[in-house]
Amino acid sequence: MRRIYQIALICMMSGPWCLSGQTADTIRLDEVTVTGDRLDLLCGSKTVPFDSVMTAAVSGGSLADAIGKYLPVYIKQDAGGLSSIRFRGTSPNHTAILYEGMNINSLTLGQSNLSSIPMFLFDDVTVAFGGSSSVNGTDAMGGTISMGNNATWNHGASCTVQQDIGSFGLWFTGLRFSYSNNAIDYKIKACRYYKKNNFPFENTSVKDFERNKTGVRDTTRNAKIENYSLLQEINVNLPKFILFAKTWYEHDTRETQMSMSANYYGGSMDNIHDRNLRAIGGIRYYQQTHRLTANAGYIQNYELYNGNKNEKIATHAITANAEYANAALLKGEVRAGIGFQHIIPKVYAYENGKKEERIDLTASYKTDALKIAELSICMREAFVSNFKSQFAPSIGFSSPVAKKEQFLCNISGNISRNYKVPTLNDRLWIPGGNPDLKAESGISYETGCNCTFHKGKYTLQTAANIYLMDVRNWIQWVNAGSYWEAQNIKNVRNKGAELMACNKWEWAHAAIETHLNYAFCRATESKKTDKNNNTQIMYTPKHTANAHCSMQFKSWKCTISANYTGKRLTESGKTLSGYCLTDLTAGKSFRAGKSIFDLTAEINNIFGTAYQNQENYAMPERNYKISIKYKFN
Repeated sequence: MRRIYQIALICMMSGPWCLSGQTADTIRLDEVTVTGDRLDLLCGSKTVPFDSVMTAAVSGGSLADAIGKYLPVYIKQDAGGLSSIRFRGTSPNHTAILYEGMNINSLTLGQSNLSSIPMFLFDDVTVAFGGSSSVNGTDAMGGTISMGNNATWNHGASCTVQQDIGSFGLWFTGLRFSYSNNAIDYKIKACRYYKKNNFPFENTSVKDFERNKTGVRDTTRNAKIENYSLLQEINVNLPKFILFAKTWYEHDTRETQMSMSANYYGGSMDNIHDRNLRAIGGIRYYQQTHRLTANAGYIQNYELYNGNKNEKIATHAITANAEYANAALLKGEVRAGIGFQHIIPKVYAYENGKKEERIDLTASYKTDALKIAELSICMREAFVSNFKSQFAPSIGFSSPVAKKEQFLCNISGNISRNYKVPTLNDRLWIPGGNPDLKAESGISYETGCNCTFHKGKYTLQTAANIYLMDVRNWIQWVNAGSYWEAQNIKNVRNKGAELMACNKWEWAHAAIETHLNYAFCRATESKKTDKNNNTQIMYTPKHTANAHCSMQFKSWKCTISANYTGKRLTESGKTLSGYCLTDLTAGKSFRAGKSIFDLTAEINNIFGTAYQNQENYAMPERNYKISIKYKFN
């Protein structure tokens, strides 16, 4: 850990060349509104909001593309449209994915496929690092991603059309229309993503006997992706009330990419069809310092493997939530809420008649009355069918240590208890599900320092965060002989550091902005379960980094970015080599009255790096994309 502290000190002192990013505790270059109201309670925790420039740059991509581009967070993925996130060494089902505050993770698997979530649908994306079960409940042990759209009033009509064309049959089409006056805000967004995914690659699992070397040129088969998405939102502004109704529908089809060996010698040509519906509606009531929010939602997940309706995997969930907040009580803000969820699974591998209820009671207090620091206390008591109640408290602070006209420096800290209820598959799948599983629980510690220097048209932001997380009763599927079984088999300790910085220069008609990010993560079994706990947890790189530099002159823009992923241990015990990918984007905007045209060209993986993100699965080498956007206000 001494090296981590040394690197953190160098990062804080080295200006433009340190490792970088943004946190919610710093003064942000672009102020945004966080959609998930609860995220502003995470005092002392690191949060990164995506501004409008960041979301626009990846509007034709997925949430996996956005996270990989801007944050030092590892995403395990293949080229066939399956991506899972690993915050700070935790599992994919330790990250909460929220749409308008509603957890949309699969109720059977407890995770989301980030490749099937299009960034085109959302204006507001915020990423919170670390455990936040006290705020966002189960799944939020490693991190939280909140997505949504802000209501905009009196903006009239606006229409955006986007068309992307790229290598290997990539075809993205998006349409957005919005209208608002002082009483109504309406949005509808639709998009289709298609990729044939027939890219060439070096197949290292095959030996070329004629040339006496390992590796032959091959072409990917059975990796096609096709996703459709439709989102509608309406907000109605009444005196002291806001009524809202929002619906998001997805229809995804993807062929399951074969391993390198199966791709060459022949394997099963499988496919998966997913349909997901998320709907939420409610009311927000405001009067002076009082606020009352109530909503009800419905989530439906439906999956078929190879079109076999006899092996259907489906879940239905009904949710209801109510929260009261007083912004001027006890010299701070006090909130109290209750949430209810009723889950009905329809899964061929479960016993019939299974269902589950969950109730969450929450309370929080946030104040800056101490003058020297902002303080937050959050508590959640979770009741889940057939489980003991889970109590998850947290306390955090943020305090300025230097506050001058051109310079601001904050220190922050957070301690939280987190929990994770076993997924439905963990408990109910036959064979292998274990109804006697205990809930995972853990304690997280985090501290950070972030500084902002601003003079004239130059801004420098730097941040360093150090964390420690202990997780007990970690759930893992193990080989039980004739089948795999879910067991509480180990305790895990994750510790590490994240360093971030951003520089921005502006003058005349030009601007340059640089971001550098680095993350170190040491994730091992604790000494209580493994005395020789030096082995890194599978698919958890110790080192992750990315950097990008954006340059703009008048209507021209250019961005170069690089992403590094370190070595990873696989299930077979093999170590995958680290790799660095470099991308280049250039574009120009054209304006004609109320119309705006954006033309952008991308070269991804410029140097044609051959790499594996997942063992024995090919990834594309150099590839290209052209994007055309038209917007009318």
